Amino acid sequence: MASPYKFICLEPSQRQIDLATTQVNLIHQQSEATLGHAYLRGSFKEGAGDLPGKTAEIAVGDFYAPYLEPTTGAAIYGQDFFGAPLRPDDGNRPSTYDNKSVTMYKDYVPGPNHNAHITQKSAAHQTPDFFIFTRTHVSLKFLYIVGFLSYDEFFRRATLNVKHKIDENSVDAWNFKANCYSVAIKYLWDPPQPDELHLLLEKEKYFKTRQLAHS
Repeated sequence: MASPYKFICLEPSQRQIDLATTQVNLIHQQSEATLGHAYLRGSFKEGAGDLPGKTAEIAVGDFYAPYLEPTTGAAIYGQDFFGAPLRPDDGNRPSTYDNKSVTMYKDYVPGPNHNAHITQKSAAHQTPDFFIFTRTHVSLKFLYIVGFLSYDEFFRRATLNVKHKIDENSVDAWNFKANCYSVAIKYLWDPPQPDELHLLLEKEKYFKTRQLAHS
């Protein structure tokens, strides 16, 4: 059975940012060099995150263009992209998205029991319509888009894991660096093709209706 995850090869890397330098001591130089990229100007970190996270944001933007656009101008906390589907229940505005990336330090294919995470600090401020979850290899040669989930459905399923706890479902006994909300990848929605983003609205309505029926 084929994996539902979207595999994206990041080589040749020149079409995004200069990914040849991966040394930790050059991260700050890269942050400054890539600050002007449209996909990073809209990030609440304004490009100050780690290289794998920035790479994922740019790659997702490239993959889903032109159906998603980066948030540009003033930074919008927790909204990396906006676009399809339009939301008729809210003035037909575009949907908003935030990308959450985990760095892969080993070679593996993400599994259904691996977790997708959002820090408790981020959760207190970020309210996009949908989250996009990615895993970027530390080599910056490839990444996986492992799934989408609506804001409401994520927090309906999420478990709060406290700082320093070991994530027993991770590949390398990952230690939580902060309090995080986590949902297993098997509960995420399969990443749609770019021209199928409009289907997320129907999926969101389905899960919201089901939740109300069981409340």
